[in-house]
Amino acid sequence: MTEQMLKELLDELIKSPIETECLEFKLNFHSAEEIGECISALSNAACIQNKANGYLVFGVEDSTHAIVGTTFRAKTHKKGSGVDKVIANNEAYHLPPINILVDDLRTTVTIYAYQKLSEMSRKDKINACYQHCCLQYMLNEKMTNQTLRERFDVEEKNYPEDNLMYANVMKTL
Repeated sequence: MTEQMLKELLDELIKSPIETECLEFKLNFHSAEEIGECISALSNAACIQNKANGYLVFGVEDSTHAIVGTTFRAKTHKKGSGVDKVIANNEAYHLPPINILVDDLRTTVTIYAYQKLSEMSRKDKINACYQHCCLQYMLNEKMTNQTLRERFDVEEKNYPEDNLMYANVMKTL
């Protein structure tokens, strides 16, 4: 999208009389969690309404839709792809591994509903271990059997059985 196209899109968006389920204006960057929730809500609403896009626009006043600018500076903000944050949150809830598809137009991240480790396919177990390993590397920490047990929420009585699974998974990485 060219700069001119972006300007035209912004002009169209601020003509909207109110914010909608697919359109949100923010003056400044808020917490990553709040922005994540907002993006999720916009994405879900666009999907439900069969729209191609949802819009989160920074630097626009909520009530008047006046373009006032923002103090958020992307170049000085904490860098990272965000994938590490998605994987960390995914692990916190013991969810199956995320699926990331990248094409010329977009990056699509699919997050799946909770599954017990025993219900995951072999491929999902391998991908979850791989993602856990990558996250540990990003955090400058080592992946161990214990970190994997925590990631999968494995009960102590199942440690011997899961050690075998981890060993088999590690052979494939």
